[in-house]
Amino acid sequence: MLTRLTIDNYVLIDTLAIDFSKGLTIITGETGAGKSILLGALSLILGQRAESGVVKDALRNCVVEASFDVKGHPEIIKLLIQNELEVETEIIVRRVITIAGKSRAFINDSPVGLPLLRQLGSQIIDIHAQHENLLLRQSDFQLQLIDGYAGLDEMREAYQEALAHYRSSLLLRNQQKAILEKGTSEQEYLRFQWEQLTAARLIAGEQQELEEELATLSHAQEIREALSGALHLLQEQEVAAMPLLREATTLIQKVVRLYPSLEDSSARLEVLRIELKDICSEIVVKEERVQDNPTRLEEITQRLDTLYNLMRKHKCASVAELIGYRDSLALGFKGTEELEAILAQQEKEVRQALQRLDVCAVNLSEARKKALPGMEQKAVERLRYLGIPHAILLLKLNEEKDYGTLGKESPEFLFSANREVAPGALAQIASGGELSRIMLCMKSLMVQSTGLPTIIFDEIDLGVSGRIADKMGEILQEMSKNMQVVAITHLPQIASKGATHLTVYKEQYERGSRTCLRQLSSQERIMEIARLLSGSEVTEAAVSNAKQLLNIS
Repeated sequence: MLTRLTIDNYVLIDTLAIDFSKGLTIITGETGAGKSILLGALSLILGQRAESGVVKDALRNCVVEASFDVKGHPEIIKLLIQNELEVETEIIVRRVITIAGKSRAFINDSPVGLPLLRQLGSQIIDIHAQHENLLLRQSDFQLQLIDGYAGLDEMREAYQEALAHYRSSLLLRNQQKAILEKGTSEQEYLRFQWEQLTAARLIAGEQQELEEELATLSHAQEIREALSGALHLLQEQEVAAMPLLREATTLIQKVVRLYPSLEDSSARLEVLRIELKDICSEIVVKEERVQDNPTRLEEITQRLDTLYNLMRKHKCASVAELIGYRDSLALGFKGTEELEAILAQQEKEVRQALQRLDVCAVNLSEARKKALPGMEQKAVERLRYLGIPHAILLLKLNEEKDYGTLGKESPEFLFSANREVAPGALAQIASGGELSRIMLCMKSLMVQSTGLPTIIFDEIDLGVSGRIADKMGEILQEMSKNMQVVAITHLPQIASKGATHLTVYKEQYERGSRTCLRQLSSQERIMEIARLLSGSEVTEAAVSNAKQLLNIS
């Protein structure tokens, strides 16, 4: 579960650190206070790409760090072991966005790529965003809900692997077939192309490396001047940053024993001094590496011209595609009998891949169909509990001709909220409030099977109020007995159900505003729920009502 979230220099957040606990955590705040900013920061931890402009102060990096307790979740430990990462019952995930806009990610202080971060995120947190209710109308999301409820994620992944293998086999077969159909009349021309590409000594990734080196050599003087200027400002001029920082550190250290509360400031200054010294050393090394080299510049230019000409000629977007095209040409030189033998082998591989795919598709479909009755029954029970007494929800699977990304079938969710109205397509018949309730029901069913440690709801209560909101809060409360649940809400009925209550608010200061987050005391919580009940002007009746919701006499 999520135990701590620290955000530094992200959008409207200067510095923020908050601890999370087990059970149901409620987050409230006025519209525009920055609740969505919190989720945006957390999404960086889960591997989402950073949008431009997230760095608040352009003079320092943006850092988001989250700690997770993964004790009792062996699948997460297994993922760490598979990726040769340090294994602990606590995982610390850190995402750094530099002032230049570059991103770095770390798990337990080891650098990792975004794909691994997304894979870990899918096993550790599910975030239900405000717009996600609309996903209920999409076939792919409906299938994912069924698979989540039935615990079929691994079976679906096996199907997708079989589909990828089949498509790859089919592509190779078709390429080989096309080569054979060209006949021997094109043999010489194919050989000429192959010899030309072979003579070019193509290397995957070479183009990008050369382009980067060309950019450096072409602007060597400009780069050196910038590095030299920076170094001069940091440590060489009379009033430079490095000596000033060193002097400030010395002054603070002298009085730490007289004023102990300065110890943290002294330590932080020392860290800054060491970091700045390291940066200066890096600048010196990089400045020495950047040299004018007209001969090398000419070599790179000629080599890139050769690569660009070959890519234009063969209509390839990269050197990697040129290499693939060159290797495919080599098959054209073989004799017709050999080509036919290769094609026959590839035909066999296609048949085998299709058989495996068909078995995976059938197994997945049967498992889904087996789960549907129980899913229907439990969902309807929850919908009726949430104020739709005559709810009907029918889940169907229709076999498709083609193999899709998620299976060889399409789902059909039929819904009716009224006894006299026949069930119709969910996308066409359900209102916004009904979609919110259906989504909560589905999510509550799904998490029972996934074993997910944490789920975050961003206004799952859209379109509901009053008694229904109170019942939605009870479902969230029930879910929180087996997992950590965080709910962002504007409704007092749901807010009163939390074991912990956090508030997001904006703080004005001389340069603008910043988003803050803090945990409410018991008395503050009464006033916050009263605010949700009555608006900006809190009345005595609202305070009394808030106490009733919180069961406070």
